[in-house]
Amino acid sequence: MSLHSTIITGFRALGLLYFDDNPNKTTISKLYIFYTFIAILMGVLLIMTEFIALTFSLNDPNEFAKATFLLLPNIVCLTKYLNIIIERKNIKKLMSYSKRDQFKPRDSVEVKILESFKYQIKVLFWTYGILVIGSLSILVISSCINDVPKKLYHYNIWFPVFLTQNYFYFMTFFYQHFTTAYYANVNVTFDTFIASLMMETQAHLQILKYRFSKINDNYEENINITSTINEKIHLERKYLIDCVEYYFSIHEFARLANKTFQNSIFLQFFVSTFVVCVSTFQLFYMVPLSEDFIALISFVLCMLAEIFIYCNYADNVTSEVYILNYFIKSIMMIYKKTNKKKLFFYSENISTSIFNTNWPMLSIYNRKIFAIIMMIVQKPIIYTSRYFVTLSLNDFLRLLKLSYSLLSVLRNY
Repeated sequence: MSLHSTIITGFRALGLLYFDDNPNKTTISKLYIFYTFIAILMGVLLIMTEFIALTFSLNDPNEFAKATFLLLPNIVCLTKYLNIIIERKNIKKLMSYSKRDQFKPRDSVEVKILESFKYQIKVLFWTYGILVIGSLSILVISSCINDVPKKLYHYNIWFPVFLTQNYFYFMTFFYQHFTTAYYANVNVTFDTFIASLMMETQAHLQILKYRFSKINDNYEENINITSTINEKIHLERKYLIDCVEYYFSIHEFARLANKTFQNSIFLQFFVSTFVVCVSTFQLFYMVPLSEDFIALISFVLCMLAEIFIYCNYADNVTSEVYILNYFIKSIMMIYKKTNKKKLFFYSENISTSIFNTNWPMLSIYNRKIFAIIMMIVQKPIIYTSRYFVTLSLNDFLRLLKLSYSLLSVLRNY
């Protein structure tokens, strides 16, 4: 079951993904490559014109800040675009994991878990998309009201003089906002794709937890009264080894996803810290509830939502591994009344499966395997951005504190 069908469709519409294994390029694939090239060229030209405008505003701090705080996000968006194109093989490999035997749902409970996360991914995609499109709509409306009558651009951009006059102005004005909107959609699709990979990892960790709880049930369904002790041990070991292989596959999936996108995530963290700081600084000099004020507020919210999505879903995966670790430890203990409060405190939704697990019925050899599995899952799945930043809610709070510190320095300066 693919959890990313909506996002993959978005990628293909934006010219990012076209899985064509045919070495002889067809006409459609050539047109698609040309479409991708045009999209990259649009982004590069926009960044170049904004960078040239930036060099002309070095003597004016306010103009410099205004030119910078959109230039950097555009650079990040173009980086994400190129990241998807360069890493197409790894993305295709990530998509192929769902075809592995361990990743396929085996009963209605597992199907329900995957469908639940697929629904969450769709909700995230459309909610985040509406937030970004709404922010862009406010920006465009504000620009049309304030800038068009004066033949100005909402953000500093440099064009030859003849392109800023007469009907050429409307062409360049449309180009600026269209390219910004296009790469904003790239940003939405990229961010929700990373979050969806994290959510898929979390879904499979929950399925793994469920399979551990079903080991004895599967064993009792498939064992015969006439089976020898060796046959019973072999059957027990089969289910345990299947769970271990599943865990290693999940770990490999998460590591590949992190490796594929960690450079873009690191750049996003760096830029978001700076942009949130500069944008908040500009708010102090704006008229409250004006068009520009509301547009900038919505932009800051989008930047914060972007980082929060990474940190929140990465934190969920890490927490799920700790729950799995605790779950296996609980399997290895005989239930005592003193454990009841601790289990409910850690994760209320796994208590029933823990209490229903009949691990003492396993052979001594396979109980030892359980102990080994418990040691294996001690290492959590942690998402990082170039080993400098760990994606978690604690790091999200640190980013906010860092932005506030930089804002204080700017205000005092």
